[in-house]
Amino acid sequence: MNLLIEQKEPAIDTISKKKKQKSNTSNINNLNNHNTNNNNNIPYHKDDKKDDEITPCITDKYLLDLNQDVQYIIIQYLSPMLLLYFSTTDKYRFKQVRSTSSSSSSSSSKPTTATMYPNLWGKICHELWKDKVYIPRFILKQPRSLKTYFYSIKDSKRQFFLTEHELCEQHFHFRFRLQSGYYWYSKDPSFKEDDTPMYRSFNKDKTFNHAPPSSLNTIEHQQFTLNKDYIKIPKFDFLIDDPEVVAHLPSSIKWKMTKSKNGKKGQFIKVNQWPSLHVTRNTDTDWGWTLEEEWVKYQTCSPSTLSKSRIFMYDTAPEFDSEDSEPEPYILDDIETGEYRILFEEMDDVWDNVIEEEEEEEEEEEYEDDDSDEYEEESSEEEEEEEEDEEDDN
Repeated sequence: MNLLIEQKEPAIDTISKKKKQKSNTSNINNLNNHNTNNNNNIPYHKDDKKDDEITPCITDKYLLDLNQDVQYIIIQYLSPMLLLYFSTTDKYRFKQVRSTSSSSSSSSSKPTTATMYPNLWGKICHELWKDKVYIPRFILKQPRSLKTYFYSIKDSKRQFFLTEHELCEQHFHFRFRLQSGYYWYSKDPSFKEDDTPMYRSFNKDKTFNHAPPSSLNTIEHQQFTLNKDYIKIPKFDFLIDDPEVVAHLPSSIKWKMTKSKNGKKGQFIKVNQWPSLHVTRNTDTDWGWTLEEEWVKYQTCSPSTLSKSRIFMYDTAPEFDSEDSEPEPYILDDIETGEYRILFEEMDDVWDNVIEEEEEEEEEEEYEDDDSDEYEEESSEEEEEEEEDEEDDN
């Protein structure tokens, strides 16, 4: 139903522009007098003469025939963009859709969005945010309104952390990438079907948490941590639970925010002496964060990290400069079904294959040596026979 009905001009055959405007004004005044007597809740627009003077709008004469409940049913099914356009028509519609009021003015007789349609933007924001894993707290604490709705979309395109505190609010799943080498990713629980990716969060003292902090159970965290249902830890975190691996790790691992080439802070995070993590926002999916570099990847705890989907697990084929034997993983990537798995052999099988290949190479070399010895013997015998023939001829 189109609520924005264009104003129809009176049928006038031959009049000047000024007379036409006079006629329109008189028609509007007549309608105003009629509507004022019948209904007090009339749509308004600003008069050109006085800013404070409000007069009814002729375009709303059909809308006045609808009762408030019907209007609410129609408006709540409009898309946010249509509501935005709808609110720019006149002052009354602005108050219907996008006005906000303080507690002191909430008892006022003037119509506002909160008084006319109290659940309008609450429902719309819920539909937008229900599958998102991160929205800043300063947005979540605001009353639900058109401004809050569109500002959250704008914020989802931000590709950097505002403060270190915002980084410390995040909960990540962490994994090694294929480029890190077989030793690391073969131990990573992210590559095991029956386990969960490793958990990490950043502390204010520049250290890391390997398990969810106890503060996660507080009321504030429960209210503003949208991904709390996806924060899980693995059965075996080899970077913590494997003594052999722990013995080769630095005694302390610290992080810090670093500036980009343009001096922008919050786009990179440095961990010890390793390559800097590049910060990006998952704008097109769940509004979470991704921190990644050549060897590792962090991603906000979400359904995609728990299910180890393509979004979290995708890696390009690794490239190594060394001549060391590195097994090639088998990557199953089915875009149609969304299935993405990385399969690789166990270490014992790999080393058995390596030993077999080396033995085959040695046998081939021995065979080549034997062939060369036989060829040399044959050639020497032929030379001796030729020399004997020459002596006989002489």
